[in-house]
Amino acid sequence: MPEHRTQQKGLRLAVLDEAQRRRVYNEHMKEDFPPSELKSLELIEQGIAEGYYRFLGLLDHNEVIGYVCLVEAEDVCLIDYLAVIPGRRSSGAGSELLRLLENRLKDKEYVIIEAELPDSGRDADETALRKRRVEFYLRNGILDTGIDVRCFGVDFRILEAGTHGPHQRQDVIRRYENVYRRILPEKLFRDNIHTD
Repeated sequence: MPEHRTQQKGLRLAVLDEAQRRRVYNEHMKEDFPPSELKSLELIEQGIAEGYYRFLGLLDHNEVIGYVCLVEAEDVCLIDYLAVIPGRRSSGAGSELLRLLENRLKDKEYVIIEAELPDSGRDADETALRKRRVEFYLRNGILDTGIDVRCFGVDFRILEAGTHGPHQRQDVIRRYENVYRRILPEKLFRDNIHTD
């Protein structure tokens, strides 16, 4: 864990109930992520019901100030969405969310993050936002694997978190593909997940 991360008192990660998930999705996720990258709430709820998807909130006492969504498959966890709500950004809450998440996922061999490639932004503002996101992860000790993928038409750089990495390129690609094979029908996987 990087030395500059410091624990913030009162913040904790907790599983959100259905009402909390719906509120976070409608009030924040729809604003935080472009429609092309945002799964439907119904699909998220289906994943939760099937046991491979988790929706956690970063709580300051009982107030949700951030959230993270996870897809799990065997020894791999894919961080699907991660954000801090406006008004709490640039306060260290995002770094604390990563620290708490790293502790929660310490038994996972692979913790993978998809970060949008900055150079594939539609305009200067989107490019700058994507660059800030990647820089945030790197500042917090997340590793850049150098692996670029295309997932449902969006170009991503694969980053790796956790205490078990870095892993070999082919191992990361195989685990990344395994996550999507776990949740997608084979044809949908072949048509939309491109790792070469």
